[in-house]
Amino acid sequence: MNQEGFDKIDDIFVATSTGGTLIGLCIGNYLTGQKIKLHGMSGVFDKDYYHEHANVILRELNVTEKRSEDLVDIIDDHRKSMLDDHYFLQEVASSTGIFCDPVYSGKALKGMLAEMKTNPSRFQGKNVMFVATGGTLGLYGGGLQTCLDNTFTKLAHTWEDKMGDPQPIN
Repeated sequence: MNQEGFDKIDDIFVATSTGGTLIGLCIGNYLTGQKIKLHGMSGVFDKDYYHEHANVILRELNVTEKRSEDLVDIIDDHRKSMLDDHYFLQEVASSTGIFCDPVYSGKALKGMLAEMKTNPSRFQGKNVMFVATGGTLGLYGGGLQTCLDNTFTKLAHTWEDKMGDPQPIN
């Protein structure tokens, strides 16, 4: 984490499913002496699960002066899926070029923005990095088409068949 630019980051926000990414960031942040405040948006379990899991790993690393609760902020009130919130996902995709899945990164991003608006004191500063750690496979198997409903697909171009007629977007 001693790469150029990290000194300008106040907070890091990630989606949390199994907890591996958040726990890894938590331990790395502590062991390197970084002062970045870490936040995770719970995707599966409640925050007690993540803290218990992280505390076991901290003890295995002989870190006894700190607990996970001191090192990371876990928000567990946004665990509902965003499968019906296509407009937000479309706005993110069309304005940034980044596709967020509706189950993990999409709801974490929406939850982060909501927290920044309603509870800005939760954050250490204004330079917040959102890390999309995965979930893109949730866009396949029909999930991507669900995110790209008629409003967004009107922006897409279609291929013409051999007769010059546009093909429908399915």
